[in-house]
Amino acid sequence: MATKEHIDQAMEAAKEAFKSWKKWTAEERAEVMFKAAAIARRQKHEISALMSYEANKPWGQSDADTAEGIDFLEYYGRQMIRLGQGKEINDRPGENNTYFYQPLGPGVTIPPWNFAFAIVTGTTVGPIVAGNPVLMKPSENTPVIAYKVVEILEEAGLPKGVLNFVPVIQPEIVTISLDH
Repeated sequence: MATKEHIDQAMEAAKEAFKSWKKWTAEERAEVMFKAAAIARRQKHEISALMSYEANKPWGQSDADTAEGIDFLEYYGRQMIRLGQGKEINDRPGENNTYFYQPLGPGVTIPPWNFAFAIVTGTTVGPIVAGNPVLMKPSENTPVIAYKVVEILEEAGLPKGVLNFVPVIQPEIVTISLDH
């Protein structure tokens, strides 16, 4: 179980990684996603088998879930390249307007168990390819598949600290404020 100290360490690692990760170009970050997609495609049957075992999904659903996760890697990579180019904005006389995307910093993703590879991948790589480190708290039911996403991204060249795996958080760490 992740303790408060583990979460603090993961956040510090994410903050440190953000200093350099935010400077990578959209194309460089997208290239990591494309490499990860190629790795996942080569490991597709292993990922699907792990999912059938861990999540108790029928093979056809596991195979489709894995394929959707691969699609997320490629889609978010292509979209970031497009978004990284900015958009044309109409200037008025005396103005020079620009439209660009800027990484904001570390965030947290808490994906569900029911699409153990696809949703974990999508909710994790969307912020990452946009230049934001992530603390990933996987479902208690499917942590092995979630960690497989971590392994694939690291093998694809994702720098240390950009993705931080923080499984099963101790209940006393979680606090919810209803004050608005």
